[in-house]
Amino acid sequence: MQEGTIDGNDGSAVFKPDAMRFWTITWSGGTVLPLKAYACLSCGLVWTNASTEKLQDFKNKHCQKPEA
Repeated sequence: MQEGTIDGNDGSAVFKPDAMRFWTITWSGGTVLPLKAYACLSCGLVWTNASTEKLQDFKNKHCQKPEA
């Protein structure tokens, strides 16, 4: 699991991992999320989905490596 935030960016949303390096430069600022989302009316959980390949690629390029 990767913790992070969802951030709006000119009408689209991106997932920004908490482990992003301070001086990283990206075009989108995170992994772009689809506009479609779902919400649970019982507990308030809101979710969407993203490509696991794109999430892993973004993490590998722009996030700090965990310390051993």
